[in-house]
Amino acid sequence: MVASIILILLTLYVLTILHELGHFTTAKLLGFQVPIFGIGLPVTPHLTFLKAGGTEFRMHLVPIGVYASIPELDPPGDDGQTADSLAKPFRQFPLAKKLLVVVSGIATSFFLALIIFNASFMLLGVPETKVVVEELSDENPMARDAGVLKEDEILALNSVKPKTSEEV
Repeated sequence: MVASIILILLTLYVLTILHELGHFTTAKLLGFQVPIFGIGLPVTPHLTFLKAGGTEFRMHLVPIGVYASIPELDPPGDDGQTADSLAKPFRQFPLAKKLLVVVSGIATSFFLALIIFNASFMLLGVPETKVVVEELSDENPMARDAGVLKEDEILALNSVKPKTSEEV
């Protein structure tokens, strides 16, 4: 039970990271500055584990939430950077590009759901409903006399295919 809850929380955390990576990647591809990509609650102390491409990647003390800091979308934080102090603030981009950055997180989540949904069918297959004889009654030998055996699949009764065992 506890392991299941932990697994669910970890899965949600990974999905949240991927969602924010959608915003982050789109912003970077369109030329936006993303000075901070953080994992955890931004008001708690942090550890910078990587600086690359003008982005500081942080891990915060309280690992709740994920964020991609994009100028003028976020209030000034403890890093001292404001939208005005950056080389190319968010407000200089056309509305279409801003909208793409905002929608990209949702789009990432949507496409990830499609991939997981399709992968589950590819790996697990489509469930089949079969009506199979599990046991034969000793009190009523008609089925046995007709040649029905244990583990036989009932394909049809009076030319009608049964969908559940209750229909037999």
